[in-house]
Amino acid sequence: METSQQARAVAITLQPCIYRAERPSQSADGGSGGVALTCKAMGGKSLGRKGQDDVRIAEICNPCTIPQEAAFRPCLFLVPIKVERKRVLKDYFTCRWLYRLRPDRPDEKTRYMCAGCPFWFPMPPVSLVRDLEQAAKKMIDYHAQIWENPPPPPPKLIWIQRPPAPRTLWQRTRDSLIRWWGW
Repeated sequence: METSQQARAVAITLQPCIYRAERPSQSADGGSGGVALTCKAMGGKSLGRKGQDDVRIAEICNPCTIPQEAAFRPCLFLVPIKVERKRVLKDYFTCRWLYRLRPDRPDEKTRYMCAGCPFWFPMPPVSLVRDLEQAAKKMIDYHAQIWENPPPPPPKLIWIQRPPAPRTLWQRTRDSLIRWWGW
């Protein structure tokens, strides 16, 4: 009996994450149903009840790359989102300033996204960032809409070739002297 409890304790060990929150949950009869874990990167979705859905929570939280990537260069404007895309949970990062530049391809890593950003501002503790869940939900909805209805490709640029400008007498004389001297 003791070995199964030890094995279960090992199986439900979760990686530390600043985007995971505990909230009291309600049972079906209206009473207290324990504690539910929610993910701020998923827009406040419930991961499951603590003590009941531990295996499911571990399957979602442990392979998540959001805590490590967000800690690389934490920014106030960085919004991590976790979205189910093509039946697989994917981790993406968007910027509150620049998320419309490539709406169909949000970044999966922050290494190149935040490296030379002029808007970078150090992130305060997550408890002080009040609208993180709302921002994540807004970004999830925005990107889901873009993935369903991709924007048309940008128009191709057509370069119009201009006729050469008329050459002045000085330019013609210079060119003939250059040809005469053999340069």
